[in-house]
Amino acid sequence: MKQITSNEFTNEVLASPTPVLVDCYTDYCMPCRRLAPVIEEIESASGGAFKVVKVDAGTELQLAASFRINAVPTFVPPTHPPQAFRETLFETLRGPL
Repeated sequence: MKQITSNEFTNEVLASPTPVLVDCYTDYCMPCRRLAPVIEEIESASGGAFKVVKVDAGTELQLAASFRINAVPTFVPPTHPPQAFRETLFETLRGPL
């Protein structure tokens, strides 16, 4: 998982040829910390079918506000193509984790 800033968002998310799941978190969020290894494992198990980027909602306030983040952790699913992402995610989750 790569941590990105608002300056990198266009290249890393919008212009990405693969679907991107955006993980909005903060360093002081305990549920975020507990989920991080699980999300990394899911990304790895997907075999490159999608990627995950992390956005620190505590420092990237404008970017978090653009997603209407009210609490963390919040996951923003890819918009292109959403059905393919869901199918890949479910196939990945069914496999051995």
